[in-house]
Amino acid sequence: MAKKPVKKPAKKLTALAPKKRAPKKSKAAAKDLSVYILLDRSGSMESLWDEATSSINLYVSKLDSAAKVVLAVFDSESFDILRDTTVAEWKDVSRVDAAPRSMTPLYDSAGKLLDKMYMDNPKHGVFVVMTDGFENA
Repeated sequence: MAKKPVKKPAKKLTALAPKKRAPKKSKAAAKDLSVYILLDRSGSMESLWDEATSSINLYVSKLDSAAKVVLAVFDSESFDILRDTTVAEWKDVSRVDAAPRSMTPLYDSAGKLLDKMYMDNPKHGVFVVMTDGFENA
């Protein structure tokens, strides 16, 4: 007895699902965006430093040119704001600006940058922390 061929469905079920659309970027929202980046420059970041700074530079380059970016670096010796500018005026951060040293006062430094964010009162704010560890100072 010969087997009957199995009919395949005309369309896959996934083809019936609605297509997701990429959200539209609003110039007003981009202008109102402020990104606050806290970069750990403690000694343990030495082996990751070039990757960390290049990642920050790449991240900033993907933002709208009207967005504001604040970059702060910290260790147990100091907390420094290296950049407080728009993306259009951003200068890439490198070892010339800051180099790893000392220990990691993560909580104190996060509090300081959050205070600045609070005082700036951005309409849309993003807080980014780049570290390899935990509080140890």
